[in-house]
Amino acid sequence: MTEASKKPANRRIIWPVALFVLIMFAFGFALVPLYDVFCELTGLNGKIKSEAVAEVAFKPDLSRTVSVEFVTNDQSEMKTIKTYYEE
Repeated sequence: MTEASKKPANRRIIWPVALFVLIMFAFGFALVPLYDVFCELTGLNGKIKSEAVAEVAFKPDLSRTVSVEFVTNDQSEMKTIKTYYEE
């Protein structure tokens, strides 16, 4: 292909590529309102309605006892691995 035959091919492809770029740019701007509508309909992704809801006060049940047990393991059976940086 010579330089003279490449110019018409380049000019022919520039308009579809430019149109594609403009459509993708417009789609990026259209996503924000579409996302807001989607979140309003489904209630997903942290978008919530701005209505205030009062929390119900609760009293702790003092008749119950809770025991907490911490289990640890020092892995003393594990073999040591020699390192190359021993002093």
